[in-house]
Amino acid sequence: MENIIVMIWVFLMLQIGLNRGLDKFQFQMDDTLQGFKCLDERKTFEMVSGKSACALRCLMDLVCSSIIYYPDTGNCTGCTSFTGETDPSQSNSVFYKKRGSQYIGCYNHDPRFLADMHNSSSQSTEYCLTLCRNKGLPFSMTEYGYACWCGADINFAIAEKIPESRCNTDCEGNTSQKCGGFYAGSLYRTGV
Repeated sequence: MENIIVMIWVFLMLQIGLNRGLDKFQFQMDDTLQGFKCLDERKTFEMVSGKSACALRCLMDLVCSSIIYYPDTGNCTGCTSFTGETDPSQSNSVFYKKRGSQYIGCYNHDPRFLADMHNSSSQSTEYCLTLCRNKGLPFSMTEYGYACWCGADINFAIAEKIPESRCNTDCEGNTSQKCGGFYAGSLYRTGV
């Protein structure tokens, strides 16, 4: 009996997760975003599934920031970019992207993989996210408690994720938050 209850609970949680999966995505109604595909070097996964299962897979994948769903075939591609490439052969593809900012993790920042740096005694997670978002850049990272880095692209094959304990420096503008550490950055997706 206990096994049946556990199986029912797991089934219900999966259904709730699948139904909420697309709530985490913003559907782009603009016709210019139909007929897109993910650039090959930015693909994070490909699968044949419903769009809810695809959205859930993207939510669990740290580097996935958008999905392209093909209703005719049920195919889905996860992409590390918020933009795609025009694909005239797939005029009915539907483009979704994650909403808002998202914490990716603590990353080693030696060598530097983000180049646009700004120091501030007002540094906080929101301060850095806003700065990078206003520049139209998809990534922000706080480091040393006072530094904010922005960037357009990250090669996640090279960027090294490190233990969260390395990102242990209080933000100078909000000491209740952590803003990276010594050559360690708290990396975020800005939602742009």
